[in-house]
Formats: sequence, structure tokens, C-alpha cells
Amino acid sequence: MANQQLVDYIKQQLQVGVTQEAIKNALIESGWAEVDIAGAMSVATGGPALASAPASTPPKTISIPGLTSAPSLPDVSGVKPKIPAITSDIFQSKAEPVFKSASPGMATQPVTPISIGVPMVKKEKSSKSVWVLTILLGVLVVVLLGGMFYLFSQNKKLSEDLIVGGTTELLRRIDSLTADKNNLTSQLPLLTSEKDELLKAIDFFATPIVVGTSTPKETNASVRGALSGGGKNPYVITTKYRVEIIVKNSKDSKVIALLDPLVGTAVEVDGTHAYASREFTVTSVNGAKVEPETMATSTPPKTP
Repeated sequence: MANQQLVDYIKQQLQVGVTQEAIKNALIESGWAEVDIAGAMSVATGGPALASAPASTPPKTISIPGLTSAPSLPDVSGVKPKIPAITSDIFQSKAEPVFKSASPGMATQPVTPISIGVPMVKKEKSSKSVWVLTILLGVLVVVLLGGMFYLFSQNKKLSEDLIVGGTTELLRRIDSLTADKNNLTSQLPLLTSEKDELLKAIDFFATPIVVGTSTPKETNASVRGALSGGGKNPYVITTKYRVEIIVKNSKDSKVIALLDPLVGTAVEVDGTHAYASREFTVTSVNGAKVEPETMATSTPPKTP
């Protein structure tokens, strides 16, 4: 009859994927007889076992006065057990005591059972896979958090740069507009003066129409320009707009006295002229007034 403990061990190893050949070799190296292995293998698998060696010779019965006889097993004392690397389970030895074969007339001695371990390959592999998966998930979480922090910091920096850059550009434009405004303000008097000169120059070519009132025949004006002429020719003042103004009272001695030294230079004269006429009566030259000529008056004789 097969040893039940051996049968249970074989079943356990078959369930974890150990082949029959590996189980048999491990048991043989541990000192088990092939006939016991074959019988237990047949019971454990429920069918024909692996090919085994011929059945061992039935053990002899040794009678010793005062000692109960027990069946002897094949002598395995000279076999050094080896621990196979195919199991991590601890195989418990048979429940029955195992004895060395003894010499005739001597009692047999019990042999210490040997434990055999087969590694749990699937369990260790599954545990290692769980650890690797956990590490990968941890690394992935760290990378995602780092990426989110980097994007947040970059977005914050970009916003600050836009605010600072926009403020700087706005201040620069304000300064530029202020400078343009000051420049235009400084040019305003000159532009106003030029506007007045243009309006006065128009008076030499056209007569203004004033609705509801009568148009005056003459108007006061100031003329600035280069002075030319003199002698037999009338004096002429040429403005910067290329308008030639003829001095109407060029034959007046006081006018001649004021204008003749200034021929070829720029002068400013005040006076009057008729609308749509370029003839100009000078009343002052560079601020010096032209005194009108006084005619001599005679006192009527007294009657006696």
C-alpha cells in the first residue's frame, strides 16, 4: 500500500506545476525507493505511474527478544540527500519511522526524515510583478505632478511678463504722446502766425464778402519780406509765399529815407491797402513810423 504522506506530497507538487519526472528525481535523490515512489505516483495521479525499477525484495522480518518487529526499508544511509531548486514547500516525512537495515540479530535504528523544498515560482513572480507595477505607477504620478507644476510656473511667469511688458509699452507710448503734444504746443504760435499771414496775403488778391454789412474799401495789414527796388523804380517787398507787394508811396521822401538803406534785407512794414490790390501804403518800417509831410500854412493879412 502506498504511503499516504508521500501521495499527498506528490499531489501538492503536481498542483503547483512540477512535472512527475522532477518529483521522482527529487525523491530518489532524497533516498526514497523507486517502488514506493511509483506506487504513490500511481495513487496521486489516478493512473499509471512513470516507469520504475523492478519491485524491491520484500523486507525480511527480524525477531529480537523483547523488540517488536517492523518492516525494514531499503538501506539509504549511504545516500546524501540533495535539496532541489524546484520547490519551496517543506515536505514532511512519512508518519511511519524509517529504519536502516541492520545486521542479523541487531535492532534497526530510526532515520531522521529529510525535508524537500520546491519554490513557489508563480507566487514569487506575481509578487514581483505587483512591486514593479507599483513603482511604475509611482514614477508616472511624480512625472505628471512635475509636469503640472512646470506648466503652472511657466503660465504664471508668462502672465507676469505680459503685465510688465504691457505696462512698460503703455508708459512708453504715454511719454511719446506727451512729447508730441509739447512739440505741437510749441509750434502753435508759429502756425497761428502763418495762418494770419496767409489770410492777409489773400486780401491782396480777393475781396471778402461780409453778409449784412458793406465791405470796406481798405484794410490795415503787416507785410514781411525781402525789400528790393528803389531809385526810379518803386520799392517791392517779396513775401515768403512769393507774393510781390508794391510800395504805393515809394516817392515819399520820408519813406525813401527809411527804406533805401534797407534794400536787399528783410523788412517788416505796416500800412494799408485796398482789397484785391497789391499796392501797399507804408505807414511804418520795422516799427519806425513814417511821418506825413506837413504842408506850410500862410496867415491871411490883416485888414487895416
